[in-house]
Amino acid sequence: MLRDFARKLYTGTASTPDTSTSRGALSDVQLHLDQPIYGEVEGQPVTIIGQGNMVGFSPVSFCIDSLGENAWLPTSSILITDPRFAPVTVGQGTTRSNTARSRK
Repeated sequence: MLRDFARKLYTGTASTPDTSTSRGALSDVQLHLDQPIYGEVEGQPVTIIGQGNMVGFSPVSFCIDSLGENAWLPTSSILITDPRFAPVTVGQGTTRSNTARSRK
């Protein structure tokens, strides 16, 4: 999912003027493996483990989806939504357990 999304995004933009660095080159990469950020790209959960600058798309985030696909995607409120420090898991709730009720 992420690679296809990134491919569409990068091929759909206008080319940048000729510079000493080619479009899409990464610089100033900082990984934060000790405290990943969790977010969503097109409604799918992703883990963000790094950030950097990419010529023509700066700033960017290194995202990994649930299938293990990864891609550098532009960091914007439109592309990466709901950033947080804890993943959302299905089934988490604040309801009381049955064992507490059975003691009465």
